[in-house]
Amino acid sequence: MLVRPQLVVNAQSASDRGLVRPSNEDVLVHRVPADDMQRLQSGELWVLTDGIGSGEAPREAATLAANSLANHYWRSSIPTATDRLRTAFTEANLEVYNRYESERDQGSPIGATALAALIHQGRLMIAHAGRSRAYLLRNGTLQQLTQDHTWVADRVRRGELDPSAEASHPRRNVITRCLGIRDQLVADIVAVDMLASDTILICSDGLHRQVPAEEITATLAGGGDTARALVERSNAYGGRDNTTVVVLHVSEQRSEHATTQDRLALLYRSSLELGGTLDIAETMAHVTRLFQEATRCDRTALYLLDAEGNLSVGATRGFDIDSSPSTSSAVIHRALTERRPIIYADAQQTSGFDPSASIVNMSLRTIVCLPLLTRDVPIGLLYADSL
Repeated sequence: MLVRPQLVVNAQSASDRGLVRPSNEDVLVHRVPADDMQRLQSGELWVLTDGIGSGEAPREAATLAANSLANHYWRSSIPTATDRLRTAFTEANLEVYNRYESERDQGSPIGATALAALIHQGRLMIAHAGRSRAYLLRNGTLQQLTQDHTWVADRVRRGELDPSAEASHPRRNVITRCLGIRDQLVADIVAVDMLASDTILICSDGLHRQVPAEEITATLAGGGDTARALVERSNAYGGRDNTTVVVLHVSEQRSEHATTQDRLALLYRSSLELGGTLDIAETMAHVTRLFQEATRCDRTALYLLDAEGNLSVGATRGFDIDSSPSTSSAVIHRALTERRPIIYADAQQTSGFDPSASIVNMSLRTIVCLPLLTRDVPIGLLYADSL
């Protein structure tokens, strides 16, 4: 359907250096689309990075990584969001890697963990490398969407260590995947279809390494400024690390009418799908499906008109298989003759409409007929109707 419930995301964020660290090495970048078309093409992006190393360099590396990731994604012409995110991680990794080459050669590697959260056309996409996490709170259950990239977590997943090792093992803080340490990086990517009433949590390790999951769940469900409340809970447990939190509350906004974004979404999806094929039959089937989606009718058909004025069926949706569609010949003839769209919102109640002109019209209500013209010459038409 063209008119769909709109998912609305209300974002909260908070960041704090904690009670022990002298500075905050977490960096959060948020990119907001300028208009509806950019929202459809690029979505809304949050990038959270956490510096690795000693001295002032980790904060600088985190800033470079966050801005590089956001810029590469936002400026990319790659059509699919997933590929755009993956490429952004590759390019940002190289920038950080090249920037801190001398420190690495001297045995003091500098880098940054990174997590990018993208809200795009009703989906949440997470790309990450490191130990920051993304969670989904749905129906009261908190689900971890990401996997930590640490020496211990890697071995726990392989069954070589018990999960309890993550709390006390001497190598629990060794990061195995991040930006800037190696010249190649592959980010983990996970995607989730969002639902109304979902809550999404993005956080640096300063939160999840200190605050128990059950307290995180209760705080997210408690309402108010949950991002700030989670940071305060982290500090209440000692504040041993920087803590950065983004909380995204998803709700639903319904409309009886198609919005500008609805129509742009249909056109945008059409351009991507039509651009993916050169097959004529597949293209006609796709156009017929889009016409049905736009008109919200039960049945649609695409006809082609030859040089002798004969119509042939190119594609149909909703009609009986292996039979010619029983459409309104009277409306089709009128649309081709007058070379303009013919629309009956309720054919049975429209004055001047003669249902006896075609037997099928005795039971039809909505009829939409759109002639396809080239230089004002009909080459076919799109037809839709509903009972």
